[in-house]
Amino acid sequence: MRSSSGPSESGEGLSAAAHADAAEIVGRYDGWALDYEDDVRRWGYTLPEDIADLAVATRPAGRLLDAGCGTGLIGHALVARGVDPGQIVGIDASQASLRIAAESGVYGDVSRVDLAAGLPFDDHSFGGVVCGGVLTYIPDAAPVLREFVRVLQPGARAIVSQRTDLWVERNFDDTLGQLRAEGVGVEIGERVPYLPDLAEYGQEIEVIFTTLSSPR
Repeated sequence: MRSSSGPSESGEGLSAAAHADAAEIVGRYDGWALDYEDDVRRWGYTLPEDIADLAVATRPAGRLLDAGCGTGLIGHALVARGVDPGQIVGIDASQASLRIAAESGVYGDVSRVDLAAGLPFDDHSFGGVVCGGVLTYIPDAAPVLREFVRVLQPGARAIVSQRTDLWVERNFDDTLGQLRAEGVGVEIGERVPYLPDLAEYGQEIEVIFTTLSSPR
């Protein structure tokens, strides 16, 4: 049964959730957890496979951090591409989503983490980071991106996504410019569909993947 705290059956109003406060967002995903995967797949969601392809192409060595793992769709996509599930660490703010992720068998460890509060991991402790669909809910992405870079091993990559409308609204080019000035490697990819079969997204709201690497 669909929870009243999740989105409507049609997904109406989902894009506006980008402007909700943190507690409301966590409550929304806690209430949506059981229906989430079926809903987003029905709306044409291929981001997990897209970001997994990019991550595997970087040949990550050692542990891989799935930051904002939700119910585990990216974890499933990584394992389907040959990544050892014992090497994938999932973190998320939604406890209900994490319970599903933990039961999925595609993570070696999962834990509840608020990305805005920083990462509870040592410097250089991951061979890669993926963060798909999560920056939507983080108005100031720069501190979070710096944390991703901090935990990367030398030569490793973090791959993040940002919605095209929020890229403009939140001056994401300026955010990436700050990181470049700090010596972080930044590679911006092409636009790809996000939720093309959800009416309020359609072809208007896409997603752009960006790859970050630690300063040499």
